[in-house]
Amino acid sequence: MDIKGKVLIGGAVALMVVGLVMAVNVTQQGGKFPGMGWMRGGGSQRMHQGNQSLMASLGLSDNATREQVSDAMWEKQLKDLGLTDDSTMREYRQALEAKMQAASDERDKQLKEKLNLPANATQEDVQNAMQQWRNDNKNLLEGKGSRPGPGMRGDMGFGKGCTKPTQ
Repeated sequence: MDIKGKVLIGGAVALMVVGLVMAVNVTQQGGKFPGMGWMRGGGSQRMHQGNQSLMASLGLSDNATREQVSDAMWEKQLKDLGLTDDSTMREYRQALEAKMQAASDERDKQLKEKLNLPANATQEDVQNAMQQWRNDNKNLLEGKGSRPGPGMRGDMGFGKGCTKPTQ
């Protein structure tokens, strides 16, 4: 995945969090059905608790505006990446890419350790080791939740009256 795609995914996640905060604020400020939230049975109470912890982590009060929440989330993201308000978008993208690359490298390292491969193993070595693991552990991969699809058992069909064909 290229950098542009990664930035778009990061932006989408940030937008979802802001949307959640806005939705919770609407329900708390007397939306269409005050006290009910999105779900029946008082689901807004759980949402309100999540909203309070989010607002507290951002250092905001419960009645903060959308702009204040957005600014606080942006500042937190910059701080988490080790940047300042004076940082450029290029620096932001580079820091975000470095953070994602570090996470990817850590996952690769853990996978190689799990497969008992050296740190300098190639992608082909990893693929071969994974294939070998699958072959050695077929009994672990089948079972719970895996059922043959229609027509794969030979004796079951679609609908009533389907019987196993006789020969």
